[in-house]
Amino acid sequence: MKNIKWEKVWGVVWSYLVFIAVTTIMIWPQLKIGVFTSGADTFFHSARFYDAAMQIHNHNFSFFQSNYGFQQSGRVINALYGPGFAYLNGLILLMVKTWFNYQILTDYFICLLGAGTMMCLLQYVKINKPLSVLLSILFINIGMIPSYINSNTFNGWGQAWMPLVLLCGVRMIIDKKRPINWIQLMVVMSVIIQIHILSTLMAVFLLIPFFIICLCIHKNDKKYGLSYLKQFLELYV
Repeated sequence: MKNIKWEKVWGVVWSYLVFIAVTTIMIWPQLKIGVFTSGADTFFHSARFYDAAMQIHNHNFSFFQSNYGFQQSGRVINALYGPGFAYLNGLILLMVKTWFNYQILTDYFICLLGAGTMMCLLQYVKINKPLSVLLSILFINIGMIPSYINSNTFNGWGQAWMPLVLLCGVRMIIDKKRPINWIQLMVVMSVIIQIHILSTLMAVFLLIPFFIICLCIHKNDKKYGLSYLKQFLELYV
C-alpha cells in the first residue's frame, strides 16, 4: 500500500519538477540580469495591484475606487477588471516586497498553472503521462504565456486557465451520464472572469460548439435539451 501511494505521489511530483525546471530555463535571462520587464499592460495592471496592496497594508478597503494608484487616483478599475485577482496580486506584492520578485514568482505561477491545467485536460482524455507532460511543456512555450513572461501581457493568465474550459467542453461530449457539471463550469468561468474579461468572452464562444454537439450526440429528449439550454443562457447571458 505504501509503495502504491508513493508511486501516485511521485507520479504527480515528477511532472511538476519538470515544469519548474522548464520555467527556470524560460526565465533564466531575466534571473541572470536581474531586471524587471515591462510591456503595454504593465503599468496599468501594476497600478491596480499596487492599489490593492496599499489597501491591504493600510486596512482601507475600496474595491470600487482606486485610491493609491501611482498613475491616477479615484479611477474605477478593479471593480471592472476583477477585485479578487487584484487583491491576490496585491497580497503577493506585499509578501515579496519588490516588483522584480513579484514578476519572477508570478512567472512561475503562470507556467505551473498553464502546464498543470493542460495536463489535467490531457489526462482526462486518456493521454499517457509522459506525452501529457511533453505537450504541457509545449503549451506554456507558445501563445500568450511567453508573452506574459517577456512583456506582462495579461492574456497569458487567460491562456493558462483555458484548458479547464476545454475540459468542461470535452466533458459535454464524452460524459453520457453527466455531460454538464454546472458547479465545475461555474467555478472555472467565475475564476476566468476575475482574471481577464476578454478571455471570459473567448471561453463562452469556445463552449458554444461543444454545447450544440452535446445536445446532438446524447439525443436527450426535448425537455432535457431545453433545460440545458435555459441553464446555459442563464449562466452566460
